[in-house]
Amino acid sequence: MSTSSQTNMSELRSGCPTIDRVKDCREQVVLDGTWDLVFDPNDIGKRKRWFEDLPRPVKKIAVPGVIELVQPKYDGVAWYQTTFEGVERWKGRRIRLGFGAAQYYAECWLNGRRLGAHEGGHTPFEFDISQVVRHGENRLVVRIINPPMDREIEGFRCGAPLNQSNIPVGKAGWYYNFGGLWQGVSLTVTERTFIQDVYVQPLPFQNKADFQVTIHHDGPAGTYELAGCVIPWKGGPDANPVAAKNIKVRLKKGDNIVTVSMRFKKFRFWSVEDPFLYVAQFTLLGKAQPIDSTQVRFGMREFTISRGRFLLNGRPVVMKGFLGQGMYPRTLIFPETPAMARKELRLIKDHGFNFLRTHLQPPPPYYLDLADEMGILILGEPAIGWIINTPPTEGRCRRAIEEMMARDRNHPSIIMWCLLNEAFHFLGFSIPQVIDLTARLARQARAIDSTRLMINTSGGYYIGEPAKDAKKKSKAQPVPEGMAAIMLPNSTRMENFLDIHAYCKLPASEKALITYRSRDAHGMALFVSEYGAPETPPNFRRVLQGYTPKERRLGLEDYQLHKDFFESLCHGFSQARLADTFGTVDRLIEEANRKRADDMRLVTSAMRVNANLGGLCFCQLADASGELFGATDVWREPKPMFHALVSAVRTPLLVPFVTPRLVEAGKRVQVDARLVNETQRGPTYSYKVEITRDNRSLERCAQGTVRARAAVQTVFNGKSKSPLPAGRYNIRTTLTGANRLHHVDKMEFAVIDVGQCHVPRVAIKDPKATLKQALTGLGVETDLYGNNYRNKNIPILMDLREKYPDRALITEDFGQLKKIVQLGGCAILFEPECLLLYEALFPWLLRHEPVLTTFSYIRKHPIFAGLPVNTVSDFVYADVEPDKFDRGADVVAAGGEVLWGVFSMHRWTRPANYFWGAGLYLLPLGRGHIIVSQLRILNSVQESPVARRILVNLINYAGNVIRPGGEAKLLSRCIDPLSQAELRNL
Repeated sequence: MSTSSQTNMSELRSGCPTIDRVKDCREQVVLDGTWDLVFDPNDIGKRKRWFEDLPRPVKKIAVPGVIELVQPKYDGVAWYQTTFEGVERWKGRRIRLGFGAAQYYAECWLNGRRLGAHEGGHTPFEFDISQVVRHGENRLVVRIINPPMDREIEGFRCGAPLNQSNIPVGKAGWYYNFGGLWQGVSLTVTERTFIQDVYVQPLPFQNKADFQVTIHHDGPAGTYELAGCVIPWKGGPDANPVAAKNIKVRLKKGDNIVTVSMRFKKFRFWSVEDPFLYVAQFTLLGKAQPIDSTQVRFGMREFTISRGRFLLNGRPVVMKGFLGQGMYPRTLIFPETPAMARKELRLIKDHGFNFLRTHLQPPPPYYLDLADEMGILILGEPAIGWIINTPPTEGRCRRAIEEMMARDRNHPSIIMWCLLNEAFHFLGFSIPQVIDLTARLARQARAIDSTRLMINTSGGYYIGEPAKDAKKKSKAQPVPEGMAAIMLPNSTRMENFLDIHAYCKLPASEKALITYRSRDAHGMALFVSEYGAPETPPNFRRVLQGYTPKERRLGLEDYQLHKDFFESLCHGFSQARLADTFGTVDRLIEEANRKRADDMRLVTSAMRVNANLGGLCFCQLADASGELFGATDVWREPKPMFHALVSAVRTPLLVPFVTPRLVEAGKRVQVDARLVNETQRGPTYSYKVEITRDNRSLERCAQGTVRARAAVQTVFNGKSKSPLPAGRYNIRTTLTGANRLHHVDKMEFAVIDVGQCHVPRVAIKDPKATLKQALTGLGVETDLYGNNYRNKNIPILMDLREKYPDRALITEDFGQLKKIVQLGGCAILFEPECLLLYEALFPWLLRHEPVLTTFSYIRKHPIFAGLPVNTVSDFVYADVEPDKFDRGADVVAAGGEVLWGVFSMHRWTRPANYFWGAGLYLLPLGRGHIIVSQLRILNSVQESPVARRILVNLINYAGNVIRPGGEAKLLSRCIDPLSQAELRNL
């Protein structure tokens, strides 16, 4: 029961006790600092009662901190110990021992008495120690289980995407398996009746806020007074309150929840541009004397979706930002200093971004405080990574979600919750089970916070499942890729939501850019919650210099990982003999970063001209463990990628686009320019669209003025006036307004001369007739290659994209091919399986190379005549970039030469090495040569002038290296190999 009395403005000060009146209500004692630490690798400490007396010797460790700062790579059990002084004035009061977070399972003893335990590595917990604490010295012992990845301890094992477990540890099992007391520890001393929690529910469009105050009462039922007031945060304790209310409350023993509604006569919205904050202070009084008082900071804002748009305070907003992995140097899981946290968030705020997805872990509270103060929109997520279906799984997920939301629900920067990530990849769940799980978790979480958008799972639904339509069952449409479910604020109804992870192969193709520009949102807000992940190695030398000599000797995990990656890349660079191509590894890294940065600039710009876009989230803000594809390195130093993204998120933006981006010489191109103005309406801009080469204008496509009338609008669409000769060009746009240059943007395109085929005839193995069609267009006559073919003086081309249906035919076809090449012929094999080469042609084992994200390089060679060489691949090669690569080291061991190579880092953390793959290479065989191409030439030869040019070059080169002679030796059967004597005499 409660009664209320509204206080008018003239009475506000009496309704808002000052800090002086309540400063002695509660006391905070910080226990952070240097603690004792003992490792327990055999888990014998509990049996030997270490909680009574830790064995010696002990190590020293900083709290907050992680175990890995003392002993890198340690997983398992560790014991912490500290002491604190109890004082006489605490007698009879409530004393709570609070932990900010401990990874992963924490069990606590005070003065040898067990207090309890907590499971979960990212959320706070506390124990009532009122009856245990004593006057004088108190000894606190904490046993930590940091679950290993390769064994269980008390049922806990750390998991990752390729090794899933049933505990929510975010990416700890993928990145660094950190453990320990990584957030602060403190004592809170209050009266036995105290304010336990305040949950703020802003209702700005009703000019009020509701405050749900939880009061713990330890005593007989009685009536008390609860005084609440709201003041501007920066106004200080003497600022004039903007709202206040005193109510009488009837408290029963235990927890009491009281709702206080305060109306504002005037307030300022919290927004990205003006992150205005308020402080609500609540004081519990008995007999007019303060019993307890607490404060909570909040902002008056509303974030929702309406008509397919995100709205902040009723105004459309496009979220532009990053996925933050929450991995940091040295400390692994939290910013080492407040300065690093501020630096990271300032990079976002000061460069045109407004959004951060805190991926798979709640950040420390002070980090969210900074986001509140700066005006950065945050998507909050629990530490639930890829998890397996077991009986405890759902309960663990629910606890992680609810504890996170209870801790962070008053931060105005958090505008959405996302409960799970890529849940349809969880192990042991059927799709209906995942749907049911996400629905249950969402319903349960709604009781903790009803004020925010809540996404069930990022990455959405699966592709191709028919959507049920009661009226048109026979015409059910496929569920769009990325379909998820979302709850709107103050609603428990799940609605369709388009949350997609939209990665594309790099270098970005024209088709990929068109898809980003035109993706349909089906009437919903299109939220691209992940895209990017380009292979962009950091400046390893600079990164490694950030660690001290002591840290290097200790072998900090993040230092060692970067060191191993760099040494592996240097080894691959040497194996590939790239010094004559790039000079140094550093130059190769610079080139790779420059090319991928331009890709991501264009991808981001393409999304921004999609009028359906509600938000985009680049993966990722900073390098993290084996995922070294951040826009910054691990020290938050920007890479070229960061600056490219900055240029793509500015507003206004005049985005150029050209089709085709690869045009055959003699043809014209289609030019398009769209103005992105987001929420602004009315400004008039001057613009110019032109074709340039080497910064020199060649053709003015359009020039004039345009008034912004929509979030996205077309300014120009038309063809170039005349064909262009072979070369590289730019479509360049210039946008000015109010006598100020807003920006110059560009998109590069290439005019390709397909060239002439100087070999009039070739032989082909062509199961899909792809080669026949392409070569006819090039004016080349063809023979059909078979097991009885004997013309060794023309190139042989074999399409091996599909497996041979008859194993016997492999022996026959390749037996004859082997003899032809050994005698001086040349064969071009398109996309063969490595095992086929080993079985049928070579005595050397050639293996495929596993790769993830990659950057390719192309060496100077006649096969790439008329195309970019001695460079990292860019859009020119996008259509032919391989899907698979062979092992470069195997090619070299076989005496071959890699002309198109690739580097790809092992992103699963260990081993921290680079894969070196071969996309096109030459292999000697007797007097002749085999050219192996894993390039997707045949897939795109009809549409891509680059594919046609490489095909022409391949044939010309093969024709030039054929050595006549030995034709008579082909008169034997295809299954009869050349004898050793014949081979020696070649």
